[in-house]
Amino acid sequence: MNIFDLNIPNVDCLNLAWYHHEKVVIIDQYEAFIGGIDLCFGRYDTKEHILTEVSKTYKSNEIWPGKDYSNPRIKDFEFVRVWKESLIKKSKDARMPWHDVSVSFKGKCVLDLVTHFNQRWEFIKGKQINIFTPEIKPSPEQFSELKVNSGNLGTCNIQILRSCGNWSNGINLEKSIQNAYIDMIYKAEHFIYIENQFFLTSTKKEHDKNLIGEAIAARIKRAIEEEKEDSRFRTIIILPLLPEIPGDLDSNNLQLCQIVRYQYQSIRGLMSAISDICKEKGKLPEDYITFYGLRNWGIIGKNKQDLFDSKNFKDISTQDIVAEQVYVHSNIMIVDDRKVICGSANLNDRSMIGDYDSEIAVIIEDTQLVDSKMNGKLWKAGNFAYTLRKKLFMEHIGLSDDKEHLVVDPICDSFYKNLWLNKAKYNTKIFRNIFHCIPDDNVLSWNACKEFVSKSNPGHMCSNHTIGEVAEQLARVYGHLVQFPLQFMKKEKFFD
Repeated sequence: MNIFDLNIPNVDCLNLAWYHHEKVVIIDQYEAFIGGIDLCFGRYDTKEHILTEVSKTYKSNEIWPGKDYSNPRIKDFEFVRVWKESLIKKSKDARMPWHDVSVSFKGKCVLDLVTHFNQRWEFIKGKQINIFTPEIKPSPEQFSELKVNSGNLGTCNIQILRSCGNWSNGINLEKSIQNAYIDMIYKAEHFIYIENQFFLTSTKKEHDKNLIGEAIAARIKRAIEEEKEDSRFRTIIILPLLPEIPGDLDSNNLQLCQIVRYQYQSIRGLMSAISDICKEKGKLPEDYITFYGLRNWGIIGKNKQDLFDSKNFKDISTQDIVAEQVYVHSNIMIVDDRKVICGSANLNDRSMIGDYDSEIAVIIEDTQLVDSKMNGKLWKAGNFAYTLRKKLFMEHIGLSDDKEHLVVDPICDSFYKNLWLNKAKYNTKIFRNIFHCIPDDNVLSWNACKEFVSKSNPGHMCSNHTIGEVAEQLARVYGHLVQFPLQFMKKEKFFD
């Protein structure tokens, strides 16, 4: 047998609150994968983020068999060994699509990951009781004689980043992931793009321990103070619209409400931190930072196109048309189309402090520079960051490959206001009208939430629309981008 599994914690009860959250695959000490994707049910997806199985029988040509057809907003995983049994009904409920980003790389940088793995293995092995596992210590030759195909040398500089400490690796505190985020944010010249599962941070040192929110606020303030007529600075952040916790969003679901509350406090705190200087300069906070989510729609047992191909809609029921958020699980930041951070670390204290959850990430800077634009001016972008950012933007706003030229400049008004922001606004309006999705900017209190949601079965279309009306509106949805509702529950003190 050559498969060994070490689990931690198993003895030290003081650290039961923290997790090994990192995701790493290392092959032959030569190739590695790092990112946010979990090796579990419910994670397979494509850039289309389809909501339903299209087979009427749900047996032939299944994409998501058994528990892989998952929606943790409806029901979390249980009895996972009985994998063939679905937790939700394919004939009724939409799955929750999963948006994630990982990177693969080869070369000497992989040996840093090997060292990290060795540290963890030997540390955990030393804490186990009566366990027989091999020692994993690479020989000096493996570090000095790494085989690299000279014909395939890349152009990217790569550095491994970690959040780890005494409990997780048996080493002194390391929080290089947080340090890299803060450093890149402060040094950003034009543009910051973040996708993350959480946004739990602070602009005040006495609150959250991670200082990423403070760094964003400071960088935006500097951009406002130094702004010239032809300059522009933008920050775009994409988050899940709701946490992946089962149950309705009401005052009785404390776990769900607490996370939503803390997230809104972080976002509103950041917007408040820059509001004074914005007023002083006659600007709006949203000129510099905006938040978004992802959402999609589908038809139970059918393709989307069936709605538009149908002439009389007799074979489509209103209850078969469904919507769900696309859950943002990626943990990436792209700055100025030059540098990328990608890894497992969420934007919260658990992931960023170092001696809480253990995390792994990588910072990538491509030395191959390509011609691009920032606010209409020539800009030298790193090929890797530039390509990744364009692919993500095209996915989010539903552009085909032949429209790539439209996303070259991420901050100019012709792209940002006329394309990106307009699509987000329009998509948001359509989902609001047809599905009454929450959270929503028009829902400011618990009473308003109950009235808004009660008009529809959550995830299904409202009954006051005909199929023809729905088809006409949904044909105008492009991509998955929607606005993050910053006004949601604004009248409830609980969310302040």
